[in-house]
Amino acid sequence: FFFRPATQLRDPGFLLAMKSSVEARLQDVTERLEKLAALADTLNIQDIQFVPEFQGMMRAGRDPVRRLAAITERLEKASVAVNVACARTTGTQVHRSLGDNETLQLPLITDFEQLMHTLLREYLELSQRIGGDVAAQSVFVQNGFVSFRRLLPIIPQSREPGPKILERILAPTYQCITQATEIRESKATSPFIHHLTAVQEGIPALSWMMMAPKTVPFIQDLIETSEFYTNKILGEQKGKDATQVAWARAFIALLKGLQAYVKLHHPTGVAWGVKVRSRDFWDSAVAAVHPSSKDADDFIFQ
Repeated sequence: FFFRPATQLRDPGFLLAMKSSVEARLQDVTERLEKLAALADTLNIQDIQFVPEFQGMMRAGRDPVRRLAAITERLEKASVAVNVACARTTGTQVHRSLGDNETLQLPLITDFEQLMHTLLREYLELSQRIGGDVAAQSVFVQNGFVSFRRLLPIIPQSREPGPKILERILAPTYQCITQATEIRESKATSPFIHHLTAVQEGIPALSWMMMAPKTVPFIQDLIETSEFYTNKILGEQKGKDATQVAWARAFIALLKGLQAYVKLHHPTGVAWGVKVRSRDFWDSAVAAVHPSSKDADDFIFQ
């Protein structure tokens, strides 16, 4: 993999095929290691020494256990490299490989997905109906929630990482927050200035992970600030434009839904797991949290 021509390493079809090949080989070697370990458990050391295949490999200077372990290590590194390349080149992210089916069914994840299917979707659809600057800003809000959803499977599988890794994991979400707030600064004369400002004040709620142990009060403060502007919309548009009225209520409902989720699952901070993870795990995790073009369909509009 590492010595392939650069053109192949940028080809989505090649990368996906290579990913499947590496994963299949890794599975095969892992199964062989498990069988070898099971055989070793049934024999004592004196018995193993008289197994013909073992004697042949030892005479050739090859310890079968060490050899398979070394192959496994190389395949694991190749798997991470392919996953990262796929993430950067094709948009085919590896977020689901970071969590097995059991992990992906945890309420910590499914409850957030439900929030995206309902409250976030309603806000996005109303934003598109209003159009203009409101619709443009909503794309960054959408990507912020998707980025956050992507990192959720990591949480129950690992202890809290160090600050540098945590910063890299949260970078895509923070970038979306910045983009959503910057559009307000660049549209000071927009006819939807109250809408843009409401989102500017409220979307930093997605940064609650860094506000332990006061995660819930942090979001509450942002809700109250954002409501100041959504109330202006309600006052100006009530009886005139039902879509704008519905939009104002939908955005506050989205923030309150996020607050309810945090209060249920992370009331005083992120509910990290207990495992200490390797650098390869975190490299793969960092590659997985970036949103792709298909995420809206996968996570919101399915």
